[in-house]
Amino acid sequence: MWATKAAFGVVGPDAAGCLVTTDFPIFRADNTRLLPAYMRLLFSTRNFQQQASLLAVGTTERRRLKEPDFLKIRVTLPSVHEQRRMIALIAAVDTAVTSLRAEIRAVVDVAQRIADAAFSFAASTGHLSSVGAVTSKVQNGVMYKRGAAEGGWPVTRIETMSTGRINLLRTGRAGFTDANAKNFVLAEGDILFSNKNSLDRVGATAFVRAGDLPLINGDNILQLRADGVKPTYLFVLLRSRQMRDAIRRVTRPAVNQASVNAGQVRALPVPVIDEQHQERIGEQYMAALNLVERVESEMTALRSFRSTLLSSLLSQSISVTDSYDSRQEQGMETVS
Repeated sequence: MWATKAAFGVVGPDAAGCLVTTDFPIFRADNTRLLPAYMRLLFSTRNFQQQASLLAVGTTERRRLKEPDFLKIRVTLPSVHEQRRMIALIAAVDTAVTSLRAEIRAVVDVAQRIADAAFSFAASTGHLSSVGAVTSKVQNGVMYKRGAAEGGWPVTRIETMSTGRINLLRTGRAGFTDANAKNFVLAEGDILFSNKNSLDRVGATAFVRAGDLPLINGDNILQLRADGVKPTYLFVLLRSRQMRDAIRRVTRPAVNQASVNAGQVRALPVPVIDEQHQERIGEQYMAALNLVERVESEMTALRSFRSTLLSSLLSQSISVTDSYDSRQEQGMETVS
């Protein structure tokens, strides 16, 4: 085990035998009383981290948890037999989380394949147009100073866009409503387009749904409103690798932040096909995104359950049937 700057870890088999600097003091558990895997669980608890934070010394930028103080932290210690059962139970939950994460990656890959295939199909069967010709609005968001005002409707930020959807938990507030920011109010079917970001994130998009409203578009994000094509169809094209490559070719790189302007976005070529195919493509892609959202919701709930389960096991408000080692004293021992 190691601890430095109030960060903790347990060495796994892949790191066994590696050399470490004095920045990483090493502690070896007494396996007759404490299993390293159980200590890893303790490291992740809020109670342990709060104790470590209180004992850490130094400035905001450079805080350290000294070895003697680390050893003073008090932990709840059940029998080794009970520790093993706790480890196995939490590991089962972690396996389920890993499975959901793999499912999300698979569905995201399917969605990307849909977008790429849609662009190829449209390019080979439709006619060429431009983003400007199939939109009624390509407009920058409202500029504001964060913290200057509070309340009002949520305002989008770069981090608001999450795998094609709006994450309302990552919006800001700046006192804006339709009364003082009417031109920047988003509508269902609008597309957000990140035009100032890191080079790999320029061109990231998100689709505005009814449940995301009311919502104000913030700076460094373009608001696109489809006109003449289905909004979901335009969104799918913008999510394709072909369009991302086209966007990257006109993006101006910079040390801190790359950018593309509204005029360059309007000039981007897009293939247009008949409405029936547009609608079908949009439905297929949005179905995949909705599935991603559902699985992500399941994973979030499972992670929350894991946290609650671990806390309950450590506090002994719940226990694993027949989990105590009968050779040791019943109950939980508190040690330091």
